[in-house]
Amino acid sequence: MTPSKCYVGMGFFTLRKGKLSSIPADFSGPISAPPTARRLKSRHDQTSFTVYVYSIGFVPMNSDEDTLGWLGLPTPLQMYRQHCRLLENEIQELNLQLRKARADVFGISQMLLETQAKNTEFAGYLRERGAEAAAMRKQIADLTTLSNVSRREAEELRRIVNEMRPRPTTIV
Repeated sequence: MTPSKCYVGMGFFTLRKGKLSSIPADFSGPISAPPTARRLKSRHDQTSFTVYVYSIGFVPMNSDEDTLGWLGLPTPLQMYRQHCRLLENEIQELNLQLRKARADVFGISQMLLETQAKNTEFAGYLRERGAEAAAMRKQIADLTTLSNVSRREAEELRRIVNEMRPRPTTIV
C-alpha cells in the first residue's frame, strides 16, 4: 500500500502519521485510484471540510509502516517487541512460580523426613511400651495363677483343719 495524498480546497496534501503536508506545486504524477471522500471536523465541531484521498504510485517509502503509523496501529516490529516483552514477563512470572513450587516441594519433603523420623521414634517408644505391657501381663497372669493356687491350698487346709477339729456333740 502506498502513502495517501489528498486534495483539500485548492492544494494537494500528504496525509502521513496523522499530519497533513503539502505536495509541491509542480506535481504532475498520475493518480491511480478514484477519490475517496471523508468529512473531517474541527475539534469543537465549528467547521468541517471534505477530504478526497487519492493513491499515488510513484512515492518510494515503507508504506506499511507509514500507513500503520497514521492509522494509529503498531508496526509489525512494534507488535513483535510487545509480544516479546509479554513473553518475557510471562517467563519471569513462571520462573517465580517455579521457584515457589520448588520451595514448597522442598518444604514438604523436609516435613516428610521429619515426620518419618518422629514416626520411627514413636514406633520404638511403642515397641518398648508394648514389651513392658507384655511383661506386666505375664506377671499378672503369674500372680493370678499363684492366687488361684493359694486359694485352693487355703481351702484344702481349712477343710483338713475342720476335719481334725472335733465337733461338739450336743446332747439333747
